[in-house]
Amino acid sequence: MIKEQRKYLNEYDKGKSICTCGHLGDGSPSSHITGLDGQPGHGACRVRGCLCEKFTWADYSDEYKEYLKLVKKDADENLFKDQGLMI
Repeated sequence: MIKEQRKYLNEYDKGKSICTCGHLGDGSPSSHITGLDGQPGHGACRVRGCLCEKFTWADYSDEYKEYLKLVKKDADENLFKDQGLMI
């Protein structure tokens, strides 16, 4: 991953990770409270009726997957431009 991609990923502040319970585990609005390990989004789920007591990563949110595609596409285009190639 190039430096520019990391910058984009650090700027993304919405929910990224989905817990095995199906709720967001990080970003805004996270469904999980801060856990015993002190990591935001890694404690019990706040969603009414959910019994999840610890965040367990399952996948990325669809929105974040789309964002990752855009970041990769932008980086690929810049790489080709830097090398003087056409896409």
